[in-house]
Amino acid sequence: MEYKIKIEGGFRGLPEVYIGETDLSPQEQEELIAALQNPPEKNHNVRDGFSYLISFITDNGLHTNTYDDTNMPAQLRKFIQKVKDSQNSP
Repeated sequence: MEYKIKIEGGFRGLPEVYIGETDLSPQEQEELIAALQNPPEKNHNVRDGFSYLISFITDNGLHTNTYDDTNMPAQLRKFIQKVKDSQNSP
């Protein structure tokens, strides 16, 4: 599964973009797609908060949604942290 994550906002205001591919089990992939397909609760204007544009490309097409710090599903938050950790490790 391919992914693209764009994180904007925060104190610095500099966007971070993560693009890559990941090998997930079919169950993990389904859980992430399901979390992404659920519409987020209303976005809040959080001072110095982050917004997250998350896209997954699978055999079934493009799946995308936008979240902020207050409405990000836990599964997606964990995936983003895993991606950030893997790209920041030596």
